[in-house]
Amino acid sequence: MNIGNKIKKLRVDSQMTQEQLAEKLHVTRNAISKWETDKGIPNIDSLVDLTKLFNISLDSLFSNEEITIITLENKENIEYTKNLVYSMMLVIIYASIGILIPHYSFKYDPTSGIAVFAILLPISYIILGVISVLIKVRWPYVVISSALALTPIYIYFDSLATIKLGFWGIVYLILYYASYFILSGVIKSSMIKSNPLRLKKFFLITSSVISLVYILHTTIEAISLYNCFVCSAPWYTVVVINTLFYIVPLVISYTLLIYFSFKYKRINQTPSVEIF
Repeated sequence: MNIGNKIKKLRVDSQMTQEQLAEKLHVTRNAISKWETDKGIPNIDSLVDLTKLFNISLDSLFSNEEITIITLENKENIEYTKNLVYSMMLVIIYASIGILIPHYSFKYDPTSGIAVFAILLPISYIILGVISVLIKVRWPYVVISSALALTPIYIYFDSLATIKLGFWGIVYLILYYASYFILSGVIKSSMIKSNPLRLKKFFLITSSVISLVYILHTTIEAISLYNCFVCSAPWYTVVVINTLFYIVPLVISYTLLIYFSFKYKRINQTPSVEIF
C-alpha cells in the first residue's frame, strides 16, 4: 500500500473528512488531497502529527525506505527554498554594495575614487563571498544572483556623467567568486583531513592572534600619531587604515571559527542510537 492510500485509510477508518483532518494537522484540505493521491508528501512535522493523531508509530505507517524518501525530499525542498531566499538577498546586497558605497563616498568626498574602487569595494565583495560560504548558499545560486545584480549596478553608473564603472565591475565579480570558491574549497578539504574540534581550536587561536596584532598595531600607531606635533593627519586615521587592512583576515578567520564551532556542536548533538 502506498503512502497516499495509507493516509486515506487512516482518515476513513477514523470517520474524518479531508477538511477535519486538515484542521487537526493545521494544513489545507488541498494538502490532504495531494497526500492521498500521491501528488505530494507530508513534511516531517506533519508526519509526527499524523502518528500522534492516529496513535501509531512512524515505522508502522511507513516503511524505512518510504521514510528515507520523504526525509530526502523534504530536505531538498528546504534546501531549495533556503537557497532561493538567500539568492534573492544576495542580489539586493550585492547591488547595494556596488551602488551605495560609491554613491555616498563620492557624495561626501569627491576625491575618494582610489579608496572606493581599490579598497572599499574589493574588501566588501570579498567579505560578501565569505558570508555566502558561511550561510551555505550553493554555487549556482551565487553565480546567478551576483550576475543579476550587475544589471542595476551598471545602470546606475551609466546614468552618471563623471564616474564610470567599466571593467572594475567584472574585477569585483571575480573577487567575489574567488573568495567564495577558495573558502569553500578550504572548508571541504579541511573537513576531510581534520576533525571539527581541532579546526575550531586552530581558528580560535588564529582569530585571537590576528585580533591581538590588530589591536596592538593600531594602538601603538594611533598613540604615535596623536603625539606627533608635525603630523597633519588625526590619530583615528590609523584606525580606519588598519581596519581596512585587517578586516579580510579577521572576517575569514572568525567565519571559519564560527563554522567549525557549529559543525562540532551539531556532531555532538547528533544521537548515536537508531530511530527504528
